[in-house]
Amino acid sequence: MFDRKAYYQRTKERVKANSKKWKQANRTKVQQQTRDQYLHLKASDPARVLLGEVQRRAKRKGLNCTITKEGIVIPSHCPVFGIELKRSCGKRSANSISLDRIDPKQGYTKENIVVVSWRATTSNQTHLLMNCSSWLNFTKDTTSGKLLVYQEKILRHKKFWIEI
Repeated sequence: MFDRKAYYQRTKERVKANSKKWKQANRTKVQQQTRDQYLHLKASDPARVLLGEVQRRAKRKGLNCTITKEGIVIPSHCPVFGIELKRSCGKRSANSISLDRIDPKQGYTKENIVVVSWRATTSNQTHLLMNCSSWLNFTKDTTSGKLLVYQEKILRHKKFWIEI
């Protein structure tokens, strides 16, 4: 009788070495396959991709991340600007899906996240005057009166908080 586990133990190192050698010889093919798989996943399951990005970002910044894939609800339209949210499979556009923290001092928890458009995320950071009132109204409604506005001075590249 063939013992699969024993065979694997005997050939494990040789198979790993051959696999590594093939991947090095076919580097561009492997990179293209990896990219294609990522774009397919991004198009078919954006919540899973958002969760992965958020978990990596939280780990890098040392933040708490307790959300799950089921906790990420992607609306059809941006709650800030009302534009239709679309799944982008390349470069981000104004109506790409983005996950934001309502209070950036806290981590990624179900109560502290909101799915908005990339336009809302970038206008939050650069504080564009034409979009300011929409963002402020949305933030005020979302955080129940406690309004924290993230503002970035573009010329000086300094980040600071204003509590209104």
